[in-house]
Amino acid sequence: MWESNALHRLIHEWPEIPRAEAMKQLKSILSQAPHLVKQIDEHGRIPLHEAIGKGDLEMLRLLLEVGSPVEAMKRGDWTPLMQA
Repeated sequence: MWESNALHRLIHEWPEIPRAEAMKQLKSILSQAPHLVKQIDEHGRIPLHEAIGKGDLEMLRLLLEVGSPVEAMKRGDWTPLMQA
């Protein structure tokens, strides 16, 4: 079952939030709930799938540091590693 969570929403809204505030929120979410990096949204993606499209290397590094899986398939289509 999929579930949109605070991490998915933050990454989706990334360009609309000032970067410093977004990074602060990201670090807070990851420190409190690192398991969210593995949660699948309604499109079959984990947060790393969407984060790769944002092109923010620091965001990607933080997601990977807490264990975001680079081999997670998006409903059988592609992995974050393939997209990068």
